[in-house]
Amino acid sequence: MVERKCIVKQETLDTSHLLRFVLGPDQQVVADLKGKLPGRGVWVTAKKSFIVQAIDKKLFPRAFKTKCQVNKDLPDIIEGLFEDRCLNYLSLAKKTGAVITGFDKVATALNKNNVALLLQANDGATDGQEKLKRKFLHIGQRDHVIKVFSCKQMSMAFGGTNVIHAAITRGTMANNVLASTMKLIKYRS
Repeated sequence: MVERKCIVKQETLDTSHLLRFVLGPDQQVVADLKGKLPGRGVWVTAKKSFIVQAIDKKLFPRAFKTKCQVNKDLPDIIEGLFEDRCLNYLSLAKKTGAVITGFDKVATALNKNNVALLLQANDGATDGQEKLKRKFLHIGQRDHVIKVFSCKQMSMAFGGTNVIHAAITRGTMANNVLASTMKLIKYRS
């Protein structure tokens, strides 16, 4: 377990709860989501509100001990990067054959008890979503209903049209999708 201090909270936390930032060659603050960029890093709690505070309170120049440029849109840029990562994992899951789309196909897969994640478009009709959700919860998957992407986003990720209901079967891809989505949800909270 590696710990670092958040420049906003001034609290030491495990790096899994933090985002690392480095200075680019042009003295621009860059989010290092993978934690592999060179240079001295500073850490901020991995929530959008904390990134906003770090910018508003001008904590990045203080932490880096030098003048630096901070894009005011940095919190939204990071959110977009997290979202893109999630959608890329969804697309990859589809390519590996771990994705089932469509109400009837998802309902059938739920009967076989091979579903790890249930995905529902956040702009879809609630009646069908509630039916699948009840069925999913009945098989014991309580915290694995994901409802953060629009129909358009899910359709693009899965290469279909009007994707409202999807399921990911048990396995590595389900774990990757869940982990990346949980980071996005935590960041937005």
